Amino acid sequence: MNAESEAGRAMQLIFFKEKIAHVSQLVHLNYDAVEAELKSSTVGPVTLNDMKARQGALVKEREKQLAKKEQTKELML
Repeated sequence: MNAESEAGRAMQLIFFKEKIAHVSQLVHLNYDAVEAELKSSTVGPVTLNDMKARQGALVKEREKQLAKKEQTKELML
C-alpha cells in the first residue's frame, strides 16, 4: 500500500470512530431520558408487564420527539 491509500484509510477509520461515538452518546442520552421519565411516572408497585408496556410507550414517544427534532434541524439547513 502506498502512503496515500494509508492516509485515506486512516481518515475513514477516524470518521467511523467519531460516528460510532456520536451514536453511542445519543443512545445513552435517549436511555437516560426514558429512564428518568419512567421513574417519574411510576408510583408504587407495578407488574413487569405494565413496566414493559410503559417503557415501550416512552421509547416510542422519545423516538418521535427525536425524529421531529432532527426534521426541524434539517429544515433549518
